[in-house]
Amino acid sequence: MLDPLLGLLAGLVGLGAFCVGGAERYYRAARLRAKEAEIRPPRQRGREAPQGGFARKMDVLFNRYFGRYVPDGTDRTYWRSQTAGIQRHLRDELVELYREQRIDANRVAWLVRYLVGDVRRQWEQDTLTAYRQALRTPVKAKALQVGGLALLALGSLWFVPAVVTSAPLAGAGWILLAVASAVPAVRSSFRIVAERRRVADDQAEREVKDAARWAAYHRWCEKLSDKPSDTEMAAWLESDRKVLVDKAMRQYRLHPSQIIAHAFIEAPAPPCKKARYPQGPWRYSRYRLLLFLLTDDGVRQVNIDLDFETVVSRVTQRLNYRFDAVAAVRIDGIAKQQQVFELTLFSGEPISLRVSEPENETLQYDESATKIAELSLDAAGLGNTLHVLEGVAAEGKEWVKHRRRRADERLAELGSAIRGSDDKARRKRGTK
Repeated sequence: MLDPLLGLLAGLVGLGAFCVGGAERYYRAARLRAKEAEIRPPRQRGREAPQGGFARKMDVLFNRYFGRYVPDGTDRTYWRSQTAGIQRHLRDELVELYREQRIDANRVAWLVRYLVGDVRRQWEQDTLTAYRQALRTPVKAKALQVGGLALLALGSLWFVPAVVTSAPLAGAGWILLAVASAVPAVRSSFRIVAERRRVADDQAEREVKDAARWAAYHRWCEKLSDKPSDTEMAAWLESDRKVLVDKAMRQYRLHPSQIIAHAFIEAPAPPCKKARYPQGPWRYSRYRLLLFLLTDDGVRQVNIDLDFETVVSRVTQRLNYRFDAVAAVRIDGIAKQQQVFELTLFSGEPISLRVSEPENETLQYDESATKIAELSLDAAGLGNTLHVLEGVAAEGKEWVKHRRRRADERLAELGSAIRGSDDKARRKRGTK
């Protein structure tokens, strides 16, 4: 009677060892398959993300930075093909996280840059597939599984004959029922244990990733901490305008007294970066400027490309025309979509400039698209320039003469006020 009990005990011990080793092996294999799926090149999609949507913008960002951050000594094509699966995995993750939050894709461009840079770093350090080594099944788990299976078989050979001999029909039935129940139970236990470990490991990985991303976010915030205010940007741009006016006057050999009025129109010069403060107008890294100098002899127009970041300007065109050559001045389009400035001369093609772009950014809850567009157009000098050029188009040289008379009258009034102030000061000193 003792021998069958020892056989049963050995079988149970073997079953326990098999379950411990098998669960470890099952989990590592499942985890390895999941990791491999993250870097496996994706299958060709049947339909691309909609144009203008958040997912398409994320595609553009990831394609841009994966194409830019190529590891040293690595062929670009090989790099892109080997990291296509990682790119798709990271892209899908960010789309899932941020698409429903209604934010513009450019607001998380810093995160895309960090993620792509981290992939490049792991590639260069040869740690991109380090998980393969970490998820290799240890010898101890294999030994437990194989040894447990052998001990289970030995114990079964020990107690099964005794059970069948003592109760042939009932014993055989109970043994078959035990085997039929044990096989799915063991498989289910493997999946349950693997899922619990997956959740725990995913949480640990998520905490590490979140900590790294928060650190990258704080580094980015620190980098932007000394960024200029909108007032400073406007002041710098105004200073650039003054320099450009002075340069244009020297090119045309004009004195300040010969300038009746001047006006600017500013527009973004693609490709350029753009940004704005809340409730503020758009500011650009590159501008296309139209400078109009009004003199007694006519209009001097200078077209300029200005790189705002490097403060480098380049004159692209110079035009001279009489006041009576201006046929019409107009603005086409809706402010919050797209507007084009057009100056038409009697002899020549229209001079056109796109002064605003379609606005696709998600505005903050307290912002108005129309108000932002109006602020941007006002910052571009459109209102003052239209006032000047529309006066020229409507009245020609008479408008200029009237403007000159008004300027002379203001100078005379200013001179009279200064002389009166000086006389008053002298009388005050005389009484003393």
